[in-house]
Amino acid sequence: MRNALWAMIALALTACTPMPGTEAASGQEQAATTTMPPPPQEMPARLTLDYRSWGVLRYYFDIASDGTGTFRYAEKGGSFYEPPIVTKQVAITRDQYAQLVATLAPAYGYAASPIGLKCERRMTDAPYGTMTFVREGGPSELRFDIGCFSDNSATVYDSIHSAIELVEGFTADQPEVERTGS
Repeated sequence: MRNALWAMIALALTACTPMPGTEAASGQEQAATTTMPPPPQEMPARLTLDYRSWGVLRYYFDIASDGTGTFRYAEKGGSFYEPPIVTKQVAITRDQYAQLVATLAPAYGYAASPIGLKCERRMTDAPYGTMTFVREGGPSELRFDIGCFSDNSATVYDSIHSAIELVEGFTADQPEVERTGS
């Protein structure tokens, strides 16, 4: 009985193995096949992120190029649908703002591109949101859905997550201005 079970597992695994020459390209190879649009050279006057899951705010920041702004986030460990929302004021240097813009370069490129980030939906119920870059000519907006994939989507999503981590670090020592919810 045990040998028959192992034979069935081996057969199933063999059936899942791609035939030679049909393997999917690795992430690096995929990234090399699709060129990402370059970000504009213009430094945005303001960055705004609205990041949600199931309609519930997870992260929000609105930061002007002078380094002032607001950061809101859902406190971890609370209720998923009604988490406490913590608000902090942002006060960063121009160099830190430039670092944030550089981190968001992949998202900025797609926000400014007329085609945006095209992708194929593969997973439902993933976080989603909007990343807005306010420029002299008006806002450039990137709507994203983490469950939607393409050759370059992971790079764009990574840039957004890295930007959140930067803002968390920049505001770690800042006092809470407001706390709402339970």
